[in-house]
Amino acid sequence: MLPPTAYVLLRNGFADWEAASALAELQRTFEYSVRVIGLSSRTVVSVGGMKVTTDLTLSEFVSDSASILILPGGDAWTEGDVPEVSQALRAVVTWVGRSLEFALPRWHWLMQVCSTMVAH
Repeated sequence: MLPPTAYVLLRNGFADWEAASALAELQRTFEYSVRVIGLSSRTVVSVGGMKVTTDLTLSEFVSDSASILILPGGDAWTEGDVPEVSQALRAVVTWVGRSLEFALPRWHWLMQVCSTMVAH
């Protein structure tokens, strides 16, 4: 049996500290594999300047392969709706609903970690 997979969706300007602890524990304690999703296949840069290479694009993401989907916060989320992200989230939520409704043995979760920092 394949290990469960945690996906993290990153956009330029993502809050690098928000997903780090969760992903570390999922991988170390629960033996999840971790895959990074980007809006495109290029490198994503965090608010702190950390560069991350994505494993797949959002269009390649298959919602029913995700045990967990993490969306770290960051300034990019305040720039307006991204229809592709909304569509992926709806697919995950639909899959979670079906999984719980039919009591599948595999748990699926949707987790959003989001905070917006405002400087005065």
